[in-house]
Order: sequence, then C-alpha cells, then structure tokens
Amino acid sequence: MAFTGATPREFASSPGVLRTFCGTCGTPLSYRNERRPLEVDVNLCTLDEPSRAAPVDHIWMQDAPEWDSPSDGLPRHAQGRS
Repeated sequence: MAFTGATPREFASSPGVLRTFCGTCGTPLSYRNERRPLEVDVNLCTLDEPSRAAPVDHIWMQDAPEWDSPSDGLPRHAQGRS
C-alpha cells in the first residue's frame, strides 16, 4: 500500500491503535493495531481501484448484524485471524 499526494495525518485512537485520515477533508484511510503488526486495514472506498483489492476472508463476524451473511465461500472468522 502506498499513499499518494499529501502525507496522511495520524491519530492514536486508543492504546496500540493508530488510524490515518486525510488532513484536508478528514476521510478515514487506515487502521493499524500493534497486536497485528503485519496487517493494515484500509477503507475500501478510499482506493482508486477498489476492484483490485479482492477479499480473502471475512473477519469479526461475531459483530456482524444478522443480515450480513456472506455467501461467497470465503473463510469466515468470529474474530480476527489467528
């Protein structure tokens, strides 16, 4: 992942969590948690080509509303990946 244009602003929203956002309009861009140092969650709507970021699984399904039941055959995890 690479940001283009201005460097995003960063905000430590809670212990061990760092969020980035656009310093001009405030759009949330990414989420990082020190408990998962190899992962960066990116807000899909901020990508120039979101179709290039195909999902590999579904995480945090324990928090999903009842109507959110993906039927794409991808692995589903109650919490994050182990």
